[in-house]
Amino acid sequence: MKHSIPPAEALGNGTLRLPSFTKTTSAVVGALLLAIGPGNPLIAQEGSPANQALRKRGLAFERYVNTNARTDTARFINEHVAPATRKALGEEQLAASLEEIRKHCRNAGGVLWKDAGDRTLDMTFEQGPHMHEVTLAVSGEPPYWIETLKQKASRSTAPHVEVAPMNWNNMAERLEEEAGKGFSGVVLAARDGRIVLHRGFGLANREKRIPNTTNTVFAIGSTPIDFTHAAILKLVDLGKLTTSDRITRFLKDVPADKQAITLQHLMTGRSGLKNFHGIPGVDDDLDLSWIDRETALRRILGSELLFAPGTAEAHSHSAWGVLAAVIEIASDQSYADFLQEHLFEPAGMTRTGLYPITRDLDPDQIAVGYGANRIPPLNAPQHWGRTSWLVMGSGGMVSTAADLYRWNRAVLGGNLLSPESTRRYGGGDVGAGGNDRGFFTLYTQTADTMVIVCTNSHEGPRDHAAGVARATVSVTRSN
Repeated sequence: MKHSIPPAEALGNGTLRLPSFTKTTSAVVGALLLAIGPGNPLIAQEGSPANQALRKRGLAFERYVNTNARTDTARFINEHVAPATRKALGEEQLAASLEEIRKHCRNAGGVLWKDAGDRTLDMTFEQGPHMHEVTLAVSGEPPYWIETLKQKASRSTAPHVEVAPMNWNNMAERLEEEAGKGFSGVVLAARDGRIVLHRGFGLANREKRIPNTTNTVFAIGSTPIDFTHAAILKLVDLGKLTTSDRITRFLKDVPADKQAITLQHLMTGRSGLKNFHGIPGVDDDLDLSWIDRETALRRILGSELLFAPGTAEAHSHSAWGVLAAVIEIASDQSYADFLQEHLFEPAGMTRTGLYPITRDLDPDQIAVGYGANRIPPLNAPQHWGRTSWLVMGSGGMVSTAADLYRWNRAVLGGNLLSPESTRRYGGGDVGAGGNDRGFFTLYTQTADTMVIVCTNSHEGPRDHAAGVARATVSVTRSN
């Protein structure tokens, strides 16, 4: 199974972490608030001691939700929950409430933070069609204990920003209209093997008034999962591995509970590995902070499984990180070099790679992201440093609409892999990748008739940019 995500749910690179809440329980409606999530820029890392404590308490809870043991619950209560709240609710009810919320929040894909003022944080957790909202407040005096919980019932996700339909004939005109409403990006559309539209819309850099062009480079979120998938299949073609191989063939000191994991498990969401291996409060940025391969593997293999390998399914970016490590070990090349030699060069892709390749590009040809999380001094990939093993294999790359077109043509047309591996790679669906830094990519995975949308005006799930991308991609279903 590939990583294809329905357009409405594409949140991308692991920056937003969204769990699924199904219902509330009476045990959680009380005087305690549980905060989950990475350090969101909406919550200042500096400021008053209370605001700093609010962030610290939230980060501590995110670490807690990725554990299993009841002893971890007791430790969290003792270290973070106000003594008065413990007394009011009782230790047993409080622990049960925490563990119920933890059950839903584990393996989170994202959480949105909003500063609600007065030492209070609103958080929205989302996965698939469900949203759950909680509010965390800390006390007014040091050490600023967590003392309040308000948990709302689950609800359907926020509606999409609707964009009027397009067709092959009016696509360019409609995109100009949407650019007038704030959309910016590059669109490439091909019909029956012929490119019928390839244009930039809006601005790549608003401050310098630089327009998007067909050469503009974008961060592409989790789209590199496609490249990792193809790289594993290429190694199959080269006789270096089989997808039925266990990870113990390539990795040392694999714990007993993970020794049954196969490469196929990793590729199909059936490994049991958690979604991410960034550590809030340890990694300053859960995508960009540098860790090396060995640190990533140690974290991934040292974490508790969500389920026994092969017994259930849950998407895991960390699994693709393990696959990136396998690619390096099996090929005796770096992940980047293997992709470049065996996939990108044969496909004719010249502007695709890990973040560091942007240092050799004209900075005016690199899009600046205008999302919720803008990293100073300039929120663009050339300033994000080397790609960390926090996201290697499932993110940390840039590309252009033209290169992604070449990719689809090459891999789906059978020019990169053997016929059997091409069949296993798949196609015919919709892929997506994005992040909360303003970038979103949506593309149809077909060889001849396709639409690719890269935008740098993505402000959040179901926003205008995502609506434009959905409407544009939908033209492939029209005559």
